[in-house]
Amino acid sequence: MSAHRITEESVVIGGHTALLMAVALRSYMRNGGFDRVHPVERAELDAGISALEAAGNASRQLRAVRGNTEAPTEESMPESSMSAREAAARLGVTPRHVRGIAPSLAGRKIRGVWRFDPMVVENELARRNRKT
Repeated sequence: MSAHRITEESVVIGGHTALLMAVALRSYMRNGGFDRVHPVERAELDAGISALEAAGNASRQLRAVRGNTEAPTEESMPESSMSAREAAARLGVTPRHVRGIAPSLAGRKIRGVWRFDPMVVENELARRNRKT
């Protein structure tokens, strides 16, 4: 199960997404992507990437122990979840737009249908309102 929570000051990412991000960032780093970053900040980035790798690997091991390598299910979503249409109505955008930004809203595709955690949608709405 991947966990995503977005607040104004932080992002918490877990599960397979964390591992994917770590792999992408390591590759970027190896290809010179962080060459202009100060060594102290580079060390912090490296530590962050290591933390992403650890979270992703822990999630992979936990799924293997549980025998759960399947796609997300309704049970892995919060008790109440929103459809793309409901999230769009709350945010004042189209369902197509919501599907396009689904990763930033911690959207999960379950049996071909996008579902969203209402708390994440509310946080996004609050963030958008602060911008105006």
